Amino acid sequence: KAHIIIDEDDLANVKKFTRDFTADVRKEYAGTDDGIKITLDTGHSHKVSVMDQDSQERVIAFLNLIPNGVRHMSAISPGLPQTSTNVGIMRTGTEQFVATSLVRSSLVSERTAVVNRIRLLTEFLGGQILLKDEYPAWEYNEESALRSVMQRTYAEMFGEEAKVEVTHGGLECGIFYGKIDGLDVVSFGPNISDIHTPKEKLSISSAKRMWDYLLKVLEALK
Repeated sequence: KAHIIIDEDDLANVKKFTRDFTADVRKEYAGTDDGIKITLDTGHSHKVSVMDQDSQERVIAFLNLIPNGVRHMSAISPGLPQTSTNVGIMRTGTEQFVATSLVRSSLVSERTAVVNRIRLLTEFLGGQILLKDEYPAWEYNEESALRSVMQRTYAEMFGEEAKVEVTHGGLECGIFYGKIDGLDVVSFGPNISDIHTPKEKLSISSAKRMWDYLLKVLEALK
């Protein structure tokens, strides 16, 4: 949602722009995000404080140039992101504009590169950057002995090969990986649907299978 302050004489042009922009966006996202709808509601006349022209131009430049979305796909797990960033929250206050980006990567080097790009853009436009809530990247270990045991055990128990995927989210494993040198770590779990929503569900039968699987892996590691 955005509040746009314009002169009443410009309303007709803004409405036309909204219709044209909506048509363009629907074409761009056809097949991936169908049904995009942009509505323009007019409010009442009142006095407000707005950014000066220079600040407006800096914010618009920032929003057009800041990295957003998937930056690099994984070559190890085709179809999965390796590095991404998204501008999740933006706020305008009486004296400042604040944008919050969540940067994620399974490689420290790529995550650092994205952060540096955001830093350079922000500082070039006269802003400041604050890093917080960082967690280590969980990098893929090609020589994981633990993963080999888990794959072998999975095939023995379920009669099929385990599907190995690389996540760029870090998870809790990334925290342990960053604090324990040489840690060999693998994440697995039961089937869960609609994660992080009020409809989130966990399969009880899948949880039982994963518990039995964990016990077998521990036996194999003795």
